[in-house]
Amino acid sequence: MSLEAIRNIQAAEEQAKREKADAQAAAQRAVAAAEKAAEEAMKAALQRAETELAALMKATEAKAEENAGELSQNTANKCAAIRAHAEKNLDAAAQYIVRRVVDG
Repeated sequence: MSLEAIRNIQAAEEQAKREKADAQAAAQRAVAAAEKAAEEAMKAALQRAETELAALMKATEAKAEENAGELSQNTANKCAAIRAHAEKNLDAAAQYIVRRVVDG
């Protein structure tokens, strides 16, 4: 083999080594960029989830407060109805007791 052919082979091998190193460096940069983009996407998704959760919690608390108010009003209405019914029958109950005591 001639000296020129050996030099050409060595030059080609050196060129291949440089291209391989360049490709590895480019791949590492691409992986780093993809990891950074994924991390940023995760942070953004987490932020959106936290915002959505806060809105849902606020809406749920408002609905619970509204339901509690309605339940309280319903209970007050039922108590008033029971009290009115009891007051209405109070005289009859008192007369019944007096008759039982007197008539023995």
